[in-house]
Amino acid sequence: MAQELEYPIPKFRFTVNLGEEEISAQEVTGLDSEVEFIEYRTGDHPTDVKMKVPGLQKVSNVTIKRGLYNGNNYLFDWFQQVKDARNESGSFEEQKRQVTIVLMDTMQNPVFQWTLTNAFPVKLSAPDLNAEDNGIAIETIELAHEGLIQEAV
Repeated sequence: MAQELEYPIPKFRFTVNLGEEEISAQEVTGLDSEVEFIEYRTGDHPTDVKMKVPGLQKVSNVTIKRGLYNGNNYLFDWFQQVKDARNESGSFEEQKRQVTIVLMDTMQNPVFQWTLTNAFPVKLSAPDLNAEDNGIAIETIELAHEGLIQEAV
């Protein structure tokens, strides 16, 4: 019996849900997670090597790039809300969102999902402007978060 040929999942079909709104995005980077380790050695350990035990989880900021749309200021508004809440009340807890990125296969079926807990924008970059370039205006937002959950769907 012939074995069915299977191809890796392409990375260009995905959705981004920012808690209150789903946006179209060109690129998502920074879905990194690592577990720091702690070195430890007892005085009566039989070898001269330190043991390594799992420590705290460390996550990277996530960057989302998307085309700038006329009349759609969701990312700018969210960034301003966080900044204004921090300046006015000193707290911006209510501005944190659960962000979900879903990778889909060629048939639009969800395959893998990343969920950012308590995400909030820390940097918003306007598109580069160049009168000699006919490219699309791309805005970039960087999100800090308090945890990354990765799961196969």
